[in-house]
Amino acid sequence: EVLDHQPAEVRHLLLRTSVLDRVSGPLADELTASSGSERILQRLEAANAFVVALDAGRTWFRYHHLFADLLRLELRNTVPDEVSPLHRAAARWFAEHGHVVEAIEHAQAAGDWRHAAHLLFTNLTSLALDGRGATTRGLLAAFPPDAPSGDAELAAVFAGVELERGSLEAAAPHLAVAERLAATVPAERRRHFDLVSGVERLTVARRRGDLTAVLDEMRAFEATFPDAQASGEVAFATDIQAMALMDLGIAELWASRVDDARRHLQDAIAVARRIGRPWVEILSRGHLAV
Repeated sequence: EVLDHQPAEVRHLLLRTSVLDRVSGPLADELTASSGSERILQRLEAANAFVVALDAGRTWFRYHHLFADLLRLELRNTVPDEVSPLHRAAARWFAEHGHVVEAIEHAQAAGDWRHAAHLLFTNLTSLALDGRGATTRGLLAAFPPDAPSGDAELAAVFAGVELERGSLEAAAPHLAVAERLAATVPAERRRHFDLVSGVERLTVARRRGDLTAVLDEMRAFEATFPDAQASGEVAFATDIQAMALMDLGIAELWASRVDDARRHLQDAIAVARRIGRPWVEILSRGHLAV
C-alpha cells in the first residue's frame, strides 16, 4: 500500500535504491540519474513510510528490512536487467567516496569479481592496519572458490590474510600464484602490486628467520619506495614503509644484530606514530623492549 500510493518519481527512487543497505541523497541521485533525492528521503522518513534516518543530520537512511525485501523483489520482477548495473554504480560511488567495504560488496553483488578483487587488493594494507582482518576474511569468503587461482591481486590478498593468521604454509601457494601471474597486473597497478608482494615476502622471510632474504627484500623495497611516493601513493607507501621497517627490525633482533634492530624498530615507531598506525607502533615497541 505504501509503495502503490507513491508518485512515479518516488517509486523510481525506492526501487533503484533498494539494492543498498543504506542510502544518502547524493548516492540516490547517482542511481536514479536525477536530483532532489535527499528531500524525498527526508519527506518519507518524516511520514514514517518505512524509511529511517541513520544520523542526526538526516543525510543517511535505511529502509525497514521487510519494506526493503518487497522493493528488491519488485525490482527483480519489473526490471531484472537493471539490478547488476545498479550494484556496479553503487560500487563506483562508494569507492569514490572512501567507503571501500561497501564498494567491494556491491561489486561482488554485481558479479564483477575482477573489480572487487582489485578494490580489495588496493585497500588490503589499510584494512589490515585498521584491525579489520575479520572484515577482509568475510569479503574473501564471498568470492568463487576458484577466483584466487586466476587473479594475481586476489591471490596476494589471500596470502596476506593467511600471513596475518600466522600460517606460512597456507600462504605459500597463494604467494606462488601471485608471483606466477604478476605479469598480468596492468602496468599502472604494478608498482602497488610489487610493494605489497614484497612486504609479504619480507614477512615470510622474517618469520622463517631468514635474515638474508629479509635484507634482499628490504633493498628492493627501498629502491621502489621513492617512485611510489612520487606517483602520489604517499599514504600507501608510508604504510608499507612502516611495516617493512618493523619486519626488518624484528628479523635483526632475532639474528642478534641488536644495534641495527634498535635503529630500525625506532624508525618504525616514528613512522607509525606520524601516520597513526598503532598496531605497527605497539608491535615494534614490544620487540624494542626485548
